[in-house]
Amino acid sequence: MKVTTIFNGNARSLFLLCCTSIFQIATTDGQEASPFGHYFYQGSFCRVVEEWLQYAENSTTRERIWYLTALLEMEDWHATEETFIKWGPYIDGQTDAEVISQFRLLRARYLQKIEEIDQSEALFEMLLVETANTSNNYPELLFHFAEFQYFIESYDEAVKSYEKVLEIAPVNSAIRALAHHGAGNAYKRFSRLVDAEAAYESSKVIWEQAGLINHPAYADLLNDYCLLKVSTNRIPEAQELLHISESVNQSNCQIPSKVGYNHGANANIYYATGKYEEAMSEYRKVIQCFQSIDQNLDLAIAYNRLGGIHSLAFPDSVELTRSYFDSSLVHLQQVLRPGQNSLHKAFLLDAFGRLLEYDWKYDAADSCYQEGLAIIENMIGKENKHYSDALNNLGTFYELSEDAEKALSFYSESLAIVKRIYSKGHPDYLSTLYNMARVYVQLDKVKSASIHYKQANKRQLELLHNYYASFDEQTRLDYRLLATGNFDVFVNFAVTQNQPDLNKALQDLSMATKNLVFDYSTRFRNRQISNELSEARRKYESTRRQLSQAYNMTLGEQRNYGFSIDSLEKEQEVQEQALVRAIPNWHSERKEYLFADLAAALDPQEAAIDILAFPHHDGLYLNPDSMLYYALITKKELSAPRLIYLTNSSKLAEILENYEHYTKDLEASEVLYHEIWEPIEKEIAGIRKINLSADGKLFQIAFEGICKDASDSGDLLFNDFEIRYHNNLRDLLQDESENQYPTSAVLLGDPTFDVDSTNFIRWQNSLPTLTGQTIQTLGPFDRLPGTSQEIRLLNDLLQEHHYQTKVFSGQRALENQIASYYADPSPAILHIATHGYFYQYDEWASTEARVLEERFSASKNALLRSGLILAGGNYTWNGGTVPPKFKDGVLTSREVIDLNLKQTKLVVLSACDTGRGKETDGEGVFGLQRAFRLAGARQLVMSLWKVIDREAAEFMKYFYQSYLETNQADFALRKAKKAMKEKGYSPYSWAGFVLYN
Repeated sequence: MKVTTIFNGNARSLFLLCCTSIFQIATTDGQEASPFGHYFYQGSFCRVVEEWLQYAENSTTRERIWYLTALLEMEDWHATEETFIKWGPYIDGQTDAEVISQFRLLRARYLQKIEEIDQSEALFEMLLVETANTSNNYPELLFHFAEFQYFIESYDEAVKSYEKVLEIAPVNSAIRALAHHGAGNAYKRFSRLVDAEAAYESSKVIWEQAGLINHPAYADLLNDYCLLKVSTNRIPEAQELLHISESVNQSNCQIPSKVGYNHGANANIYYATGKYEEAMSEYRKVIQCFQSIDQNLDLAIAYNRLGGIHSLAFPDSVELTRSYFDSSLVHLQQVLRPGQNSLHKAFLLDAFGRLLEYDWKYDAADSCYQEGLAIIENMIGKENKHYSDALNNLGTFYELSEDAEKALSFYSESLAIVKRIYSKGHPDYLSTLYNMARVYVQLDKVKSASIHYKQANKRQLELLHNYYASFDEQTRLDYRLLATGNFDVFVNFAVTQNQPDLNKALQDLSMATKNLVFDYSTRFRNRQISNELSEARRKYESTRRQLSQAYNMTLGEQRNYGFSIDSLEKEQEVQEQALVRAIPNWHSERKEYLFADLAAALDPQEAAIDILAFPHHDGLYLNPDSMLYYALITKKELSAPRLIYLTNSSKLAEILENYEHYTKDLEASEVLYHEIWEPIEKEIAGIRKINLSADGKLFQIAFEGICKDASDSGDLLFNDFEIRYHNNLRDLLQDESENQYPTSAVLLGDPTFDVDSTNFIRWQNSLPTLTGQTIQTLGPFDRLPGTSQEIRLLNDLLQEHHYQTKVFSGQRALENQIASYYADPSPAILHIATHGYFYQYDEWASTEARVLEERFSASKNALLRSGLILAGGNYTWNGGTVPPKFKDGVLTSREVIDLNLKQTKLVVLSACDTGRGKETDGEGVFGLQRAFRLAGARQLVMSLWKVIDREAAEFMKYFYQSYLETNQADFALRKAKKAMKEKGYSPYSWAGFVLYN
């Protein structure tokens, strides 16, 4: 269901400049006549108030107007009212009609601000009659009356008034700039988007030509212009405008509504990119701002938006959603006059319609939807976004009510409006296409459903690429969740049909989307940048490293060292977005790969298996707790991939959680074989070489270690198949030139985990280590003596093959040795033999816990919940504090990403659980695997489970012996597994080592 999301952030209290001489912005008449005149013209209203308290004794009428205007703009209602009362005799004693009208205009504006609508309207109408276009102040008066009309939602009349101001206001005047801005807001209400943009641009030019780019009115304009960009799907441009607006407001007087509008615009951007929790947080800040100044209309809008997003993010939390909508209604009723229609009332009717649906009160819900639709049509007609959204919501209501014909009619009408307002690339257009496709399925019109799904998928992919080319990585990941939801509904439809053309569409979609965020992030990191941008990139990378340090600290430690995670995250986001947009054409290298390309790339005795994991769609909702697993099988001779059902998440969990490890429990292994491989095996008779792209929980399965028959422990898939793992099958189709790698290797192993803080810092300062110092056993990580033997053996092997090696063990196995590759040239081979860690997210864990394990478990950032333990790690793990300039011995996946391993051909992690992480459907495992690949490593060998260090050392001996002879990691890995198997080792000792290219 769609939610209308554009925050009504127009600056209704734009900064009018009140005297005749200021109609020309560039005019400076009178600025020197007062110690605070300069501040007034620059929009520094807080300084005007401060100066007034010092120089008010001999004030002129103009200065009084400046001061009163400043109080109004600072939204100090109490002081404004007191000043009106105090100055009553002075105002009544004035004989100049224009001066009197200026004070009355300020009074009318003040009454509007405190939402005394009837009194404000009466005063405006009296002023208009008295002035009757005869005063120099008339354009200013008419502009503020237009603002009043917009406030009471007389949008047609407001447009006429704004346009009248533009006819009579002097060229390049403040009032003209403000009127362009106001007209843009009103045009936007009617979805006259071209007119709105032209109006905003005209206003922007006037402010900039006048040099008033630090004026709050300029910040307000940029904020509203940002909202237009969001509504027209130009998020990067919106972000830039908002960033400038925020900067102006932060450097100026802190005016509650201005701060609130910035938070509202931020919320819109977060919502549009799938960051629902961040959007809700921003709307809560909006509410705080407007509560401080008792602005009921803005509070009503913010509560409605908050409730709408909350209903999407937490659909089961109905009561809290209801409370937000109830609060919105209470505040709206404070503003609406009896019998008044309101767009905001229409939006609330829509919201209450959804709540009535939850209560199974369908007749009442239908009534709410229909009443809201009628209000919108009556107030602003049909050719606008609001009417289109209301139609879409009605369509969803009838779809859920299983009246597919009615739903289709509403969706079709909505689609036609969106097509005229926006374009086929707009999110509203593609979401309506998906809606219509679902309804066609209900109507059993499979061909029409297929056509609409394919069109929608194409638009969604275009939107993904459009967004990803300008977003930072985290925003890509957040938006990906929105897009994946659309794709998942299509996949549910396609697998039920199992038709050749849809199977090809599934394979095409999988190659287009799997690991897409990773691909963009890698391309961005590898892109060469100009000298002009090198300093910006250095600052960005420095911010990332500071943020990595801060993540490992408690809040108290962050405060001690002057770190703020919120500030650093925001700074990093802004820096990355600026870099992404500044690098020309870096995103234009993408190529589309199709099923036909994949089939053509395979040998006759080779198969490609693409595993799809997606939530089940019951026709109405996606259920993330019920995952389905299918396989697409491609062979050279096939004209379309074969689609095979494998299993579901419940059966898979039963095998993986209720048995001992499947490489140890033969019964579990046989069950797993029948569940996930036997269906595939029937389709690949005679095939030995397999290219496998897993998904979901199957990322954690080492297929070669599966036993087919519980009565025969040697009957392994390893005997029958050579399996190569890929994050995306399009890896088979992408040409990678063979880089020239140095003949150098770094071997790090057998770290001394236990150390006290004194020795820890001594080590990192490269001072002689004092013997006899107290070094307590801290745990939980015990020494791995087998890794010492492992790196000595590998060092000898590498040197025999003329590699220049560096070995770091014991006290020298410090995180500093790895961190040096932020800047230093990296080796061709990086081998790390130590403990790895991985934790699932625990919502009950504390981010303030002393023990690092609990802090990591509490983090929603999956790249903090996995990593490697190096020398001194036990000290940090148990709450020891290390100054920021020192490395703490815990190398998180988040820190690994910041390494520069572009010269590294092979990384081998001979450590437990290094292949584990958070499985993200379509994006692989968020952990060390992803981190080292993002850092630039071309090939990565790691383990999917805990291994005994002595057995790991023997495995690595076989691997390196073969690798150094052939320079082929996949061949060497298989040969090492074969050697371990022939020596009688259980698959648990060797099957868990996997290679990712």
